[in-house]
Amino acid sequence: HRSNGARKSAWTDVFYACRIAIRSKTGLGVAEFLLPLLVVDCLCFGNGQDKDTLVSELRGVLSVEDAELCAMPLVDRRMAVSTTFSLFESLHRWADTADKINKLAQQPGRSQSIEHRLALFDEESEWKRFEPSRRIEDFLSGLPFSLRARAAAAVEMHACSLRFFEIAARKALCQEVFCDSSVVRKSGRSSVAGSFASSDMAMVKDVLVSLDDYESMSALVND
Repeated sequence: HRSNGARKSAWTDVFYACRIAIRSKTGLGVAEFLLPLLVVDCLCFGNGQDKDTLVSELRGVLSVEDAELCAMPLVDRRMAVSTTFSLFESLHRWADTADKINKLAQQPGRSQSIEHRLALFDEESEWKRFEPSRRIEDFLSGLPFSLRARAAAAVEMHACSLRFFEIAARKALCQEVFCDSSVVRKSGRSSVAGSFASSDMAMVKDVLVSLDDYESMSALVND
């Protein structure tokens, strides 16, 4: 579909060339390799419904309440969740790279390699210099870290789950400190338990128990 429908896409020829490979025995591996590129292609060159469809599909993969997903063997569920996490990591990395290129574009004395990269963002091109980063960030905001953490815990990726819970807690804490000027902390030390959403607290404790992290559990209980 993307090889025919996305006429403005920068990667139409790539998708067209990979059609036969996707239908072969190695098709699953090829599809996983192309997935981040397909998502960025939909976000930057698709119509307005593409982003909503992508978010809905990926939220379904990460949903712990999805009956069809829960009926899958644990190994298959873990593979689906892990592939989705790999997609997110690629998108985060690409957004960071786009931001770096934008910053380099504002610096004097740019190197030839930077000039070559910037040439890819020609003003007449459908690929706008600032659009990829903005659209990726907007897309990922619909797939919060708390959702990823619960999905990881459901497939027993406990260390990954804890990392996502911690990122979600830090983001919430930063928003509280820097975005809400009315908040004044009575104590100089931060509240560990208060950083986690109350709806996530029970699962955070379960993850810590699974990891035998009793020191962190003690900190939560005593906070």
